[in-house]
Amino acid sequence: MFLGFAVFLILLVAWMIGVPLNNLAQLRLRGGSMVFLALLTQITLFTGLGAQIPHALVSKLHAASYVALILFVIINATHHRTLALAATGLALNALVIFANGDRMPVTLAAWTESGRPAGAITATGSYTNNVLVSRTTHFSWLGDRIVVPPPIPFATAISVGDVLIVIGVALFVIRFCGRRRSFKSTFVGRRRPRRQSTSTYVSVAASSPSTRRSRSLSSFHQPTDARTRPVPGSSRTTTPRS
Repeated sequence: MFLGFAVFLILLVAWMIGVPLNNLAQLRLRGGSMVFLALLTQITLFTGLGAQIPHALVSKLHAASYVALILFVIINATHHRTLALAATGLALNALVIFANGDRMPVTLAAWTESGRPAGAITATGSYTNNVLVSRTTHFSWLGDRIVVPPPIPFATAISVGDVLIVIGVALFVIRFCGRRRSFKSTFVGRRRPRRQSTSTYVSVAASSPSTRRSRSLSSFHQPTDARTRPVPGSSRTTTPRS
């Protein structure tokens, strides 16, 4: 649930800083059905719907869901390199889960600080998809040790792999959509163009082709004074004496 909320926050912040999210409509990912099946499997296993499923089958299905997610990210990372970080996070989560009986290890401190009662996991040593860290835990440093405190929605404990997944998704959204507007231009506003001075405007208007054309036409139709005659080979005029 927390990862879904994190993705929502990523999209919200990206929209606030001016990332054109409408470009996501052009996104084409392969194997989307694998993600749907993997998420549906995890929701079924770790809610009341999976209470009647044997524990051995729960472990196998949980492992299969992670394999499907990893394959999905790897397939699409060949076309979108920024997904490689998210793929690394998924691989780290899968490593620690497979090494500890297909459950994610969590420390008791992180469990309680995230707002959950200690008795829920100390009674049996496991709860839904988590198992309590002990001396026999493998790769415990990759487990759920980072606390997301209760004031934050969906407070929980997350792993290093979860952090990499969130960062990878954020980089992918910004890279794919393209950052076309800055934070300053979004909230402060665009700069107003400088107003040209009157002299600059007059000089520009005087040098424009339309102005020169109108001047040449007016001089062509203007009658020449009979008392002035042009001097051959010169631009001066002479006035005949009476």
